[in-house]
Amino acid sequence: MPATTAVSVLTAPDIFSPQTVTVRIGDTVTWNNPTTGIHNVFSDDGTTFSSGAAVAGPWTYSFTFTTAGTFGYHCQLHGAPNSGMFGTVIVLDAIELAHGSDMTRTWAARPIATGSASSPIRRTKWWSTRWPATRRCSSTGWTRRAPSSSSPASP
Repeated sequence: MPATTAVSVLTAPDIFSPQTVTVRIGDTVTWNNPTTGIHNVFSDDGTTFSSGAAVAGPWTYSFTFTTAGTFGYHCQLHGAPNSGMFGTVIVLDAIELAHGSDMTRTWAARPIATGSASSPIRRTKWWSTRWPATRRCSSTGWTRRAPSSSSPASP
């Protein structure tokens, strides 16, 4: 179920609070400027999202994130990418939410036994790739790297 995350635009000092928020794909982030301070919300890449020109508050601006990734933003009058009045939105996909953004799993062309000694059913799963590798889930998606010397060998 999509959710809304609030970010406050604070005038003294010129900051976004919280500076970093983590949301899911489909969630909406709403920036709220309750004062008469002159600010805006502008994505660091200049194209993903923008509240428009910097104007005096009060105002709110909302954006719904539809792709996973890390999105930097700043106030054009009081900041720049990663400097001054800036912030970051981290958007996680379903795999990252279910398993954590630092999840790793070793994949190899060999059977992996499942079940336990006390279980009457023992199943075998085959994870097949061309060569043993580790796949790592991160905020940018799945990556593949060569196995280390400590990785189990294929049969």
